[in-house]
Amino acid sequence: MPPKRRRGSTTNARAARAIKAREPKVVEGVKQALVLRGVKTSEVVIEALKDIYSLKKPAAKMFSRRNPILPFEDSSSLDFLCDKNECALFALGSHNKKRPHNLVLGRLFDRHVLDMYEFGIERLQPIAAFKGPKKGIGSKPCFLFVGDAWEHDEDLARRKLLLLDFFHGVEVPKLNLHGIDHAMVCTAAPGGKIFIRTYAVRLAAAEGRRLKATLSDMGPHFDLVCRRTQEASADLFKAAMKMPREAKAHKVKNVTRNALGDKIGRIHMKTQDLDNMQVKRIKALRSRKRASSAGDGSDGGGGDSDGEAGDGGGVGGSGGGG
Repeated sequence: MPPKRRRGSTTNARAARAIKAREPKVVEGVKQALVLRGVKTSEVVIEALKDIYSLKKPAAKMFSRRNPILPFEDSSSLDFLCDKNECALFALGSHNKKRPHNLVLGRLFDRHVLDMYEFGIERLQPIAAFKGPKKGIGSKPCFLFVGDAWEHDEDLARRKLLLLDFFHGVEVPKLNLHGIDHAMVCTAAPGGKIFIRTYAVRLAAAEGRRLKATLSDMGPHFDLVCRRTQEASADLFKAAMKMPREAKAHKVKNVTRNALGDKIGRIHMKTQDLDNMQVKRIKALRSRKRASSAGDGSDGGGGDSDGEAGDGGGVGGSGGGG
């Protein structure tokens, strides 16, 4: 029986590099977002998707074709499209009689939908409606969340994490103030409504070394109402938030950080002998010390002579009496 031929590798070097590039990394790059339409969309939804793409690019891909996707019923096709285009975020717009001007934002983990949140667009002012400065490509927004409901309401807290994750941008060790060219203000209103306003930021020199920030309407402006949600389970969310061991900072003994990130260190020192401590002697202080010691010596000498004379007189008197 002839020996079997050994089959070679099914992948070449280029395919191996592509597979390795898609493997999980300790430090991930910018999350890509996939912007796509549903079966039926409205003009409001199309404008909203275009503005989201403008805020997110170049870390975004936008599809112009319609896709028969119902994410809350079956998300398998959404998983496939996001995995094929290497996107961890998605924005899906649709429109129907039951849910008009519908917008779904979501995240993926391990190539499957982690969580997604549905919003209804009640009012939209697109970027094209405003004249003035626009954001730079690839710039990161400055987020401001108005209202304590973002911290106390669990549903709003998850939506806050989604917004921050969606527009996070590139991780940078330092921040240049002149690189902040737009800000997004998110306000939580009663009735499950969220108002998002986008402003252009311009920095001008003020008195001293301070900079004065001026805001102008840039768009888009959203008036959203919260609709359906699909959140991840506690175990899945914990696995998604887990940091790899290599990414964690090494623990340094006696060094901690406070809530603001400032480094606090504890130093253990031996007992110092202050009596034998060498200090610098000032010439003026030494002259004063010599003068005071000389004055003390003259006063002390006169007192001793008087005492000796008195003692001698007493002895002589006693002798004369004897």
